[in-house]
This record gives sequence, C-alpha cells and structure tokens, in this order.
Amino acid sequence: MLFYFVLGTIMGSFICCCAGRLVNGRSISGRSACDACWHKLAARDLVPVFSYLFLRGRCRYCGAAIGSTCLWAELTGGIAFALCGWQTAPGLEVVLLFMLTGILLLIALIDWQVQIIPDALIFVVAVGGLMYGGLYLPGGITDSLFGGLIAFGIMLAIFMISRGGMGGGDVKFSAAVGLWFGVDATLMFLLLAFITGGIYSAVLLVSGSKAGKEAIPFGPFLCAAAFVTVLYAPYLLSFYWNLF
Repeated sequence: MLFYFVLGTIMGSFICCCAGRLVNGRSISGRSACDACWHKLAARDLVPVFSYLFLRGRCRYCGAAIGSTCLWAELTGGIAFALCGWQTAPGLEVVLLFMLTGILLLIALIDWQVQIIPDALIFVVAVGGLMYGGLYLPGGITDSLFGGLIAFGIMLAIFMISRGGMGGGDVKFSAAVGLWFGVDATLMFLLLAFITGGIYSAVLLVSGSKAGKEAIPFGPFLCAAAFVTVLYAPYLLSFYWNLF
C-alpha cells in the first residue's frame, strides 16, 4: 500500500501541475517553475507533500506563498491510489482504476477553477469505461452501455428542466462515467453526487459564503461520487436496500 500511496502522490502532483497549466492556457510540457518569480524548480522542490511542508508553503527562491491546492491533490492522489490497490488485485483492472482516478482528479481541479469539463477528458473516461465494462461488469459491454444511457437520460432531463442550472459538460461526463457501472451502480453514483453537492451548497448558503444565484461547479462532486462508486458499489447498494 505504501508503494501505491507514493505513486499516487507523484501522480497527484503531476495532475495538479497539468490542471494549473491547462486552466491558464499553457502547455503541459516543460519544467516546473514558480508562478511568482518563474525560477525553474529543482528536484528537491518537487518531492510530493514533503517539499511543501519543508518549505512551509513558500517558494525556496523568492519566498512567495504557494497555494495548498497541490498539497491536497498529492494527498488525495496518494490515498485514492492506496484504496484502489487495497480493493483490487494487481493487474489490468487496477491500472484502469488508476487511470480513472487520475482523470477524475484532473477534471475536478479544472472544473472547480473554471467550471469546464474538457471534451477530450470525457472521451478518455468513456473509452476506459467501455473497456472496463466489457472486461469486469457482470453484463459486459451491454451493462456498460445501459449505465451510460441511464446517466445521460437522467442528467439531460435535469439539464433541460434546470434551464442552465447544470452544464452540458456535466451531462456528457456523467454518461461517460456511467459506462463504468451497471444500471444500479449508475443510479447510486448520481445519488451520491447530488447528496454531497446538495449538502455542500446548503452549507455555503446557510453560512453566507455563496450568493443564491452564484454557480457552484458540480463536476468535483460527480468525480468524488464516481470514485467511491467504482470501488464500493456493492457495499453501497447493499446498505441502501437494507434501509427498506
């Protein structure tokens, strides 16, 4: 598990860097540099988690404050990869889960900052979902397609009813994620996303942190729900049905 955690922190650091560059319209290639002084960062400045803590969240060269986003992305990646390794035996399945985890983290970071889910990333999720569904879902590719259709239909209906309250990217992304699940797990995925997103929105409104008409990105909640569902769908479904 330690290996998976370290691997996840490295991936989280890379993903955070990619998200920051994509959001600002920069190329993801090239060496990392401080956003304040543009000094090229050395290897010792890029050790996930430890570099941030050792430098106390500041650039080694100019002393400018460094946002904590990458620290949280690194920790999230590490924990997520460790959970994937814990739940899944080594092989192609865990590789696909690592891929999904990385893309979910990237989408969450981008959508949180600019409220956009890139079509290219949605396409990768969809292709991975068809592969995963064909190999590991009980109903195979048919189960995968039904999951995608159910997610698309529900989210499209909400999109049309809300009249702009939900983005089109959320609809397409949900359909792509649904390809990783069967019908029941897809419904659980959407339920989790709406519950967590609703609770977060309610807390912000009650606390006055957000105005009533201020948009809250839904992508990060879809990403979190997708990750939990892909690992724990059987347990979640069992718990849900035992409530009745």
